[in-house]
Amino acid sequence: MSDWKWLYRTEARSIGAYVLSHRKLKHMLGASAIVRELVETRLPEVLGSAGAVLAQAAGGATVGFRTDAELKDFLGRWPAAVAEFAPGLAIVQGWVPGEGPKPMSRLIDQMTKARRRPAVLGPMTSPVVDVSWRGLPVVWAEAPGVDLATQAADGAGAAGSRRKHDEKLLADPGLGGCEMPWHLPDLAGEAHDIAAIHADGNGIGAKVARLEDLGKLAAFSAGLASAADRALGSALHTLKPTQGKWLLGVDVVSGGDDLSMIVRADRALDFLRAYTAAFEEATKVEKDVGALTLCAGVAFVRANHAFHLAHELADGLCKAAKEQGREQSVVRFQRFTSLATEGIAKAPKEGPALAWSGYRLAGRDADGHVSRLQQAVEAVRALPRGPVRGMVETMAEEVAAGAVDGRAQKQWDRILEVQRALQGKKLPALLKKLDDLAPGLARGPWLGAAGAERSPWGDLLALVAVGEGSDG
Repeated sequence: MSDWKWLYRTEARSIGAYVLSHRKLKHMLGASAIVRELVETRLPEVLGSAGAVLAQAAGGATVGFRTDAELKDFLGRWPAAVAEFAPGLAIVQGWVPGEGPKPMSRLIDQMTKARRRPAVLGPMTSPVVDVSWRGLPVVWAEAPGVDLATQAADGAGAAGSRRKHDEKLLADPGLGGCEMPWHLPDLAGEAHDIAAIHADGNGIGAKVARLEDLGKLAAFSAGLASAADRALGSALHTLKPTQGKWLLGVDVVSGGDDLSMIVRADRALDFLRAYTAAFEEATKVEKDVGALTLCAGVAFVRANHAFHLAHELADGLCKAAKEQGREQSVVRFQRFTSLATEGIAKAPKEGPALAWSGYRLAGRDADGHVSRLQQAVEAVRALPRGPVRGMVETMAEEVAAGAVDGRAQKQWDRILEVQRALQGKKLPALLKKLDDLAPGLARGPWLGAAGAERSPWGDLLALVAVGEGSDG
């Protein structure tokens, strides 16, 4: 028998778009702090003694109510509280009777239907929130004569909330002296691409739907949040700068199994490998959670590109990675030079494709693993850039023609002929790294049966490009 007459769920809609639509990093961090505070602080204040929060993460929470009156009163006050606290942020709501079979499964179905309905936004301003020239909530107090560091130190508003979050993440002594960046140049410098990362746990919804005991739901939610926080704190070591104090990445949405990061591009895969390994291990040792995997999408873009578009692409790549299978942790990535004209690359149904399936982030270090991919990138850097790029351009022409005609193979053979003379005994070690990624890649650029060839060469050149100019 349930202790709750009603189960209620609230979720912020399109968090990524809300947070990442701003032009300045400090405004993104302010919006991120407000989304976090919405369920961690404002929701309990509105609830008071009526109802109890059973689970919460990343702008969403599940609440139990004991009476009809408690639910009705809350429904009358919560949307207005959200509109005041987080102007411009839409929410999705759903509620089901707590009695009866499978209440969580029914609540999840209700939320799925609610997400399909159009969002209705109230006013985008309030007495305490400034508005940018784009009409978006800036969520950051910029009083004349008061700088950002002072606001954060004073614990004021979004700046203070974000500072507390950062201090918790950076508590590890190994990160001593590091600070989260507040401005994009501190993170990327002048000559670096940015990686928008979106990672999402596999099978979480199905696992929650099976939790009929609401006490177990609360334990699962708390355990997952704790495991994800530990994993993030551990993975931040990969973002330590070789000089200066600014970490080379920052979380803009984090909670439970949901993580969105902005990272300097050349550190993105190192971070994801570390985060995935820590996440899998942390969930495995949480007795109320159990071993979980995740999938991730990475959109490599220029630092001046629109972040909300980059996030949408990273989210799409994450979903594409999940299509490969949710039993293991997988990443899909792509480099975008124009967000206005480029979309996520898809392999044609027939003929060759310069589109590789996702790369494994954890587990045994074998072919198809991200670590092997990174080693292969180092091998490609030792080869002549012009001829290699010319070969890949020919491969793209073969894709457009719908058939491999042998031209790219001849170019590869010529590259090897020249490199044997130039590199001598060093060349076999470089070629082995290509074969370690995908057996047979050292012999020719295309792999697979005739008429359905695939190649990771597009991925290799993309990573070579995003790694250029690294200075730590």
